[in-house]
Formats: sequence, C-alpha cells, structure tokens
Amino acid sequence: MIKKYAAVLCCFVALTVCHNANSQDKKNRQKAYFGKTLPADTNGHIPCVADEYQNYLKKTHTTLQSREEFEINMAAKIDASKNNFQLKNTNTVITLPVVVHVIHNGDAIGTDENITDDQIITQIQVLNEDFRKMLDTPGYNDHPDGADMEIEFCLAQRDPGGSPTTGIEHINLGRASWNNFEDIDLILKAETQWDPERYLNIWVCKMGGEMSGVGGYAYYPELSGLEGLEGAEGFAEIDGVILSYQCMGSNDLYPEGDYIFGRDKGRSATHEVGHFFGLIHIWGNEDSCDATDFCDDTPPVVGLHFSCAEVDTCTEDVKSDMIENHMDYTLDECKNVFTNDQKTRVWTVLENSPRRMSLATSNSCIYPEDVEFDGSLNIDNIEMACSGPFSIQLTLTNIGSATMTEATISYTIDSETTQTYTWTGELATNESEQVTITGLNSTAGSHTLFADVATVNGNADVYEFNDTKDKDFVVADNQSYVTETVTLTLQNDIWGSEVSWELKNGEGDILYSGGPYEDTDEMPGAIIQSFNVNTDECYLFTIKDAFGDGICCLSGDGYYTLTIDDNNEIASNGDYGFSESVGFTIAEELNTNDFVLQGIGIYPNPTSDKLYITSKQSLDAEYTIYNNLGQIINKGSVYLNGQVEINTGSLSEGIYFIKITSGEQSKTFKLIKQ
Repeated sequence: MIKKYAAVLCCFVALTVCHNANSQDKKNRQKAYFGKTLPADTNGHIPCVADEYQNYLKKTHTTLQSREEFEINMAAKIDASKNNFQLKNTNTVITLPVVVHVIHNGDAIGTDENITDDQIITQIQVLNEDFRKMLDTPGYNDHPDGADMEIEFCLAQRDPGGSPTTGIEHINLGRASWNNFEDIDLILKAETQWDPERYLNIWVCKMGGEMSGVGGYAYYPELSGLEGLEGAEGFAEIDGVILSYQCMGSNDLYPEGDYIFGRDKGRSATHEVGHFFGLIHIWGNEDSCDATDFCDDTPPVVGLHFSCAEVDTCTEDVKSDMIENHMDYTLDECKNVFTNDQKTRVWTVLENSPRRMSLATSNSCIYPEDVEFDGSLNIDNIEMACSGPFSIQLTLTNIGSATMTEATISYTIDSETTQTYTWTGELATNESEQVTITGLNSTAGSHTLFADVATVNGNADVYEFNDTKDKDFVVADNQSYVTETVTLTLQNDIWGSEVSWELKNGEGDILYSGGPYEDTDEMPGAIIQSFNVNTDECYLFTIKDAFGDGICCLSGDGYYTLTIDDNNEIASNGDYGFSESVGFTIAEELNTNDFVLQGIGIYPNPTSDKLYITSKQSLDAEYTIYNNLGQIINKGSVYLNGQVEINTGSLSEGIYFIKITSGEQSKTFKLIKQ
C-alpha cells in the first residue's frame, strides 16, 4: 500500500538558544524563543533550553500536546507498566541505530565544522559508556540511585535504501552556519533526514547568528493511547538531535578534534539524547524546591548548576543536589549519573512513543544481507507541473543481487485511483535509470505524488521501506495569461525578517527572489516588483513566512498580489501560514473568443461573507465553487455587468477555487474564506 508520513510538528523540543537585542519586542508579541536572558557558562556557552522553544511551538501549533497532557499520559503508562517492560523481557539490552549527518559548506573533512569520522565514533562510545554505566569508563558511577539504562547505540550499518553504510554522512549544504530554528527544521533536516522510525538522526553543524553559543537541542517524544489526548503524533520530519560540532565527541578519546572547554567529553549528546527519550532537567525548569522532574530519586534543587562543586539548594531534603546527573548543566567531567526513575521514564517512552518504539525493533544495526529482488525509487524534481497533461521523472535503482529486467511501479496523485507503469530494461546491482511517466492530469493547486516499486522481475519487492516515495508539487492554473510582465505587490506586516519569496520557471530555475526584509515598528510601505515573463511558459511563485503566521492577521493587514499588465489578478493572499505556492502559465496569444473573459475579477479576497465578481463586459456566465479536493460546493448562473454579488457566508474557513465560465471560455481564481 502506498503510504505517506503525516506532516506534524513536535510537542516538546529541548533547545539551546541565545538572547538577542530584539527579544523584548518579540516577547510582547508572544512569539519569541528569546523571551529572557538565558544562563551561560563562563565561556558564553548555553547548554540547553526546553521551555522557550516549547512555548514558541505551542503558540504556533495550538493543537500540540501540552507538557501537562504528556505528564498525565506518562504517569498512567508508568503505573500500568510497573517496570515490567515487554522490550526488556524480550531483550534485556536493546541497541538503537544512529545516523550522524555532518553538515558543512565545502570544508575538507577535519576542517572546522566538517569533523572527522573518528571524532564521531568517540561520541557513540561515550553514549554507550553513559547509558550502560560502563565499568572502568567515565560513564561509571557507584551512586546508590545510579542506573544502567540498558540501552546501547550503534552507527547504522544499512541506509534507507538497504545498502551498506558507515552511519556517517558528510553533506555540503553550502552554508557556513545555521542561524535560526526555522532554517534548521525546514532546510537542514528536510534535505537530509533518514527515516525517523528506523534511525536516531543526529545532525552536527556550526551555529551562528542568533544561535551562536548554542550547544544542541533534541526533539522531545510524544505519548499517545489515552482517550482525549489527540494530536500526539508529532512532526516526524524534524525528529532527532542537533549538536554544535564543538560539542560532539570526547577530547579524551580523540584529542585532535575541535571542542568547547567544559563540553568536551561527549556529554552534550548524552544530555540531548536524554531529552529525546523524555527526560527533563532535574530542576524541573523552575527555580523552586517544589518543582519536579517527575523522578523521585533526583533530589529537589533550585535552578541549574554550571560548577562541579557540591551544593545543597534545598536544605529541607537530606540529599545534596545531584550535580552529577546528565540532565543538569554541570561540566562534562563531573556528569555520570542516570537514576532508576529516569530509566523508568526512558523505557516507558521506548514502549509507548511513536518512532521510539520502532527504533527498538529496527534492523538498521545489522549489515544488509544479500537479497535477490529489491528496487529503490526516487521522485526527481517536480515542484511544478504546467496545466494540461504533464510528465514525471523517477529514478529507479536496482538494490538486489539479481539483474533487474522488469519492474512494476505504482503511482497516484493524492487519493486518486492507483495506476501502474511497467519498466523493462537491464540494470545490474546498484545501477540506476531515469523513468518518465507521461500523460498525467490534475486540477490547479497543490498536490502530492506517491510512487513505489511493487514488483521486480515478477517477484514482490523485498524491502518495502525503500519503495514508497512522495513529493508535493503544484499544478499551474489552467487559465493562461497574456502578458509580458507580471507584477508582485507585497505589503509586509511589521515582521519583515520572516518573509521571503521567489519566482521559478518551469525548469526550476530561480529567476527573481526577495527578502528577508527589515522588521519595523509600524506597517512598512508596499514593495512592488515586476517580472519579465516569456510566452508559452509556466512559472511558480512561492512566498514563505519563517514563523508560520503569514502576513495578514496578527501584526498588520499584510498581503501579496500577483497581477498582469491589465491589472487582472493571478493570485493574492496574506493568511498562508508557513508558505504558499502559485503556478501560472503565460499564453502565446489569445484568439478572438479568449477576449470574452478578459477583465473578469473577484474581490474581496480573502472574504468573510460577500464576494463580488467584477467584469468590464456584459455577458451571461456560470460560476462553480470547488473545495481544495476538487469537489463542487456551490454553483449558479449570473449576468455580469459591472459587478455581481455572491454570498459565501455558508462556506467554512479554508481555500476554495471559483471557476467562471462563459460559452467555451473559463477562468479560475483561488478563493480564501475567513
């Protein structure tokens, strides 16, 4: 069956950030992850912050599971298990596969952020020492509450396609540093992540800009299974751990590496992997002896610790602060303890959290065995398809040991009927060939293409995980526009630094781009940009907002509009969330009948109630309103003469398309209902 991972964002993320000069203004907007001055060590290093980023996510993704909901669910799961974990009954020690993505900008291996494989290997060793409380290593402790977590880690032995791998990737993304959460989530992770159901993804990069001083952060798990706790599946595509390259590995084991003093023994990764498995800071993220990390065997403390000196901040408790706990901020050299209650939390997550459960049963730590019939498929670039029949390109690779002579490829667009394509040829092991499938059709707007290898040489394809692929794309408006110039009018809100846009041609080349812009105290003036366009060619315009709130509603009445020479509108919107893409085609010329619908338009757009169809001519017409699935919602006949009112009050909020037809000619507009 063709599958697609749900696009959902994480509930909790433990993240390290730095304070910047604009934090107070952003706090007033209740948008910032830099809401306060964050504690740093003597080197200006900020080890980890969970609450700021969690609050940021919760404000932008209001359906996400809250900390309170998570802990209610966690308590119920722990109570139900009574430490009798099924995974432990089956296999006392589990081994989890890790893939490390080293992100660089072209530096040679061993230079700057492009750290060596040897340095990475020492980090895996440290994780194993710490999580196993390994005797005769810095990870050992004789604390009465100290626990062997009974979890080990390996560098993956097989990649998502089933081929052998070292578990380490060096990837040139052309950037020297990564300066904000959005770019890391939407670019770095999106372009490099391996299947998070089968791998613990760890990314290593250089932090810059507002992220300078950051040590790392981790995607916090979700729990599901209790009635009433919907929205707990999380955003799979950003799951994993991010680390500064100077906090990766141990200088005791690999002194040639580049490290930050005090964070040079590999404990930043131990700390963040702890978050990845549901542990929170031992001070409960509050400066109070009444705060809790939900582990009874970690003594109450007031605040975090940077020093290795013994201290007791809650004197009513008989125990000193557990500064040696991995979930504190103390220097690497004095941390070596996970407790038994922390172990219970981690194992509860392992048995109940999406993507943590599947890690425990992944076969990615096992070197791939020879298989006879296995194909892998990739969808090549298909950001936009011009209106009318279009084609797609797929890359078919033979992963099996037998020469591939025939493969059946299944494909579909959205939830339409699945179709098949039979490829024939000759591919030896690891050889690839591009496959072109023609004659596809779909409505204007955003769609998702799914494709997978069903059979190889008449036999069922062996590895399902490398079969199914999906990719989002846009079909250009089937209305062709006659013009030599398209004009963008962009009215930003006060957060111009979040906004960027680009115009691509049908080949995917960026022809024009703009932003990010400056933040302002008041609404800025409109930006007007003209694009020269060619006849008989289609284009893709994409506008983005890094915070995900568009430009129309929270901080000013912003909008964008694309128009042609006669001011006829191609598209307009302001409430587009993180991004919106619009495809359109420039016609070579109009015949006589094509002039019938010139001058037709709609306003206001977005609309909350009444919608007007405007016309420079007098003519009979019909209109049809479709939802974004292509289903007819409303239709009727009108006589166009100046403007005609249509009542849209009964429509739910969302995106629609209104098609206006006169004779054999039609024109379609995207309609936003608020």
